[in-house]
Amino acid sequence: MISFSIEECDKIINLTSELNEVVRDDSDRGISYSFWNIGNNDYKWIFDRFDRYLEESQNVKVTSQIDTIHLFKYSSGNAFTRHSDIYYPGQAYNVGTNLSDDYEGGDFLLYNPDITLDKIRGKLYSFYHTKEHEVTTITSGIRWSLIGFYFYDNIDKKRPLL
Repeated sequence: MISFSIEECDKIINLTSELNEVVRDDSDRGISYSFWNIGNNDYKWIFDRFDRYLEESQNVKVTSQIDTIHLFKYSSGNAFTRHSDIYYPGQAYNVGTNLSDDYEGGDFLLYNPDITLDKIRGKLYSFYHTKEHEVTTITSGIRWSLIGFYFYDNIDKKRPLL
């Protein structure tokens, strides 16, 4: 199984000292978190791992790497209400992982069918971008996660999408 080790999870979280934080606070809509953009040039090993996982889990071939992966921080009171990632034309898959597990609340829920993802540090997951999902409110601790958004331009369109 392709994943990140505990040491790699900590290494990724520590990138926050090198990158610029962006704060999103739209509490009226149930959306609040901080994030950092990780660029491909400096941290290619993270992108390589995401690519390999997507290829194996979704039976597609990644033909070009994505440019950015997002490092998310959800603190106590933060959440991201139910939504689907339909913001950009050509979006195909989301690939992500939990980098921490010492928090309460903050469940990652996928809908139709309803699934709560395990809080296992470094375990990768993927899903089609139109699938509704949410992060429930953090009640204590900090939830760190890593998410990459793949587009049809990044994958071999001749292979079937599952």
